[in-house]
Amino acid sequence: MDERKLIFNLQLFAQDEPEGQEKTPEEEDGGGEPEEPQKDKKSFTQEDVDKIIGKAYAKWQKQQEKAVSEAERLAKMTEEERQREMSRKREEDLTRREAEIARRELRAQALETLAGKSYPAELADVLDYKDADSCNASIDKVGKAWQKAVQKGVEVRIAGSTPRTGGAGGSRPKNLETAVADFYNMN
Repeated sequence: MDERKLIFNLQLFAQDEPEGQEKTPEEEDGGGEPEEPQKDKKSFTQEDVDKIIGKAYAKWQKQQEKAVSEAERLAKMTEEERQREMSRKREEDLTRREAEIARRELRAQALETLAGKSYPAELADVLDYKDADSCNASIDKVGKAWQKAVQKGVEVRIAGSTPRTGGAGGSRPKNLETAVADFYNMN
């Protein structure tokens, strides 16, 4: 099969630029001046980089020493002790994972409960996720505190300055006739 390549300018099919904002040939090619660096990017000095690398290296070194000491400790054990140790570690890991899954499930249920009661989802961050009972109890406590805070905010807004009666500094007229008479007497 004959492989022929069709080369054409895709830019012909693009939408036209608005009037007065046409690009120069340098901008179209992308060969214009490089953009200025963004202001919100943080620059580091050599000392900052050295500190960051030093901290990361120290952490890595500590992990390596811990792994070596663990390997030495396991090497000194008998086969039966190693099997028990490995089993214990697997059990701890499994327990930790189960607790994390249970915590996630409780959080999801708590978010549904909060949404059902029209509470903000941010309140889920302060709940107790030990078990379902403590989670529900903490939802009730947080809900009561939230209602009190909302009520207090409403009372503060309502207790603002009392509205003035009447118009420009006068007292309120007793009836329509006196209001009309007062109006014509002022003019």
